[in-house]
Amino acid sequence: MVALRGQRSEALRPVPRETRELLVEGNLGVLHQLKGSMKGNRVSFVSDETKIKGELTRIRYTFVRKKSKMIIWIAELSVRNGPWQLLAEDTVEYS
Repeated sequence: MVALRGQRSEALRPVPRETRELLVEGNLGVLHQLKGSMKGNRVSFVSDETKIKGELTRIRYTFVRKKSKMIIWIAELSVRNGPWQLLAEDTVEYS
């Protein structure tokens, strides 16, 4: 389980070659099912298209492991299948 700024992410049962996640937005009571993949030190999760402010939008969360106890967390969005736009990026260190 990963907790980031009011959000909680819970892994589902593994499916071969695919990772699935549920993202619960604690402040809004919204639940997103995400599909993901792992490549090297990077795992990415992408949402299905949903309407945000009337536009079909996808959200992508990427976690990149930089050191044994440090990851880079990246949140991006794509409107109408356009290019990915950076929403937030943060370094997370844990003990």
